[in-house]
Amino acid sequence: MIHKVFDELRLNGDVVIVKRSHHLRDIDGIIIPGDESTTIGRLAKRFDALDIIRDLVVNGTPVFGTCAGAMMTEKVKNSVVSEVQQSLLGVMNIEV
Repeated sequence: MIHKVFDELRLNGDVVIVKRSHHLRDIDGIIIPGDESTTIGRLAKRFDALDIIRDLVVNGTPVFGTCAGAMMTEKVKNSVVSEVQQSLLGVMNIEV
């Protein structure tokens, strides 16, 4: 879909699928997709990407998060257990 948007807007860009922290080098923006925020957080932490992503965003790299990606950006609260303890970025002033 990103390639389609680039084409329609006549933008020159590449899409990088991040699976390891070194994939975060030389990027201009981050999209965190929806799915399972706990798993995304655990994997980002396990592969030493969580702090790198946080630093990129805090230093101005644009980030777009949908569903679980939005949850990754700040605090998550559950009506039963209150604040959920999971690996999060903490870069946006919201609670999901």
